[in-house]
Amino acid sequence: MELYHIKSVAQAGAVAAAERGRHTASTNTLLLVNLTTQQAMQQLSHVAHIFSDADGTLVSDGAEHISQATLLLLATLSRHGITTTVVTGKPLAEVTPMLSSAPGLEFICEKGAYRAHIQNGTVRKQFMLSDAAIETEVALFRIGLARYLQGLARRHHIGFGWAGSGAHTSIISVDLYAATPPAHYTALRGAARNALKLRDPALQRRLESLIARWVHQHKPTWQVVHLGNGNTEITPPILEKSAAVRAHPAFAKSGKVLILGDSKNDEPMFALQATHTHKVLNGLVLHQHASLPLVNTAHFVTFGMANVQPILQALLSTKK
Repeated sequence: MELYHIKSVAQAGAVAAAERGRHTASTNTLLLVNLTTQQAMQQLSHVAHIFSDADGTLVSDGAEHISQATLLLLATLSRHGITTTVVTGKPLAEVTPMLSSAPGLEFICEKGAYRAHIQNGTVRKQFMLSDAAIETEVALFRIGLARYLQGLARRHHIGFGWAGSGAHTSIISVDLYAATPPAHYTALRGAARNALKLRDPALQRRLESLIARWVHQHKPTWQVVHLGNGNTEITPPILEKSAAVRAHPAFAKSGKVLILGDSKNDEPMFALQATHTHKVLNGLVLHQHASLPLVNTAHFVTFGMANVQPILQALLSTKK
């Protein structure tokens, strides 16, 4: 493992540029942000639980299974008493394949709406931050939003669709397309789906602004997050990854927790470090330029899509 010690986003950007020129997808480089090696290992030695984002962090965007190498690391950490909860905006339908192939992991779906786990060989979902009233409110709002989006699509000659499998029930996730997507678009994954996305940056920003304005006119307290790649999440205020982490029993019980993420959507989880300085360590999986500002709130940084393994390996090294 190659260790670098940095103190700024600029330094992280320089290392990122160098990594892109060689073996980014499998790099074993680990940046320690404002930490010496001794300090980093000492801090990691107290971690008892991991809260990890899914897409881009634990798995490649759109992937349905965690790699065997990552699963092996997580299983080994579990034997050492370090358990893992995956915190994602995905609905249960998209979490189920990962959960079925990794029954030792717990998942929190839809930014804290539900907890999901395997019980007697069956995937079970239970309310966490959501409830039946929120589901009803979201379903009704989704009908009105669909009408508005259809109008936008006609005026701007673009298309829209529900993100992922379209199975969200407590949050709304929308994708913008260059044209009306085919009827089977929800079955498309990864590059096949991305090839249909809207690629005009100026038009995308304009449409995102219009969507955010419409949402805030009708639901002033709801959160609107533009995740990039034409994807926007719309969420009732009670649902947030950071709130789900705080509400999880392991957060209170653990001396230290490690939070792993890769994008702006994970910024609220990373912000827990400011209010829980002695409890939270942040690990950033950096594979997109837009996430560079998150280096300011990270302790550990790796490079490459879903390249979380160097952080997990460093954590495991403190248990041997």
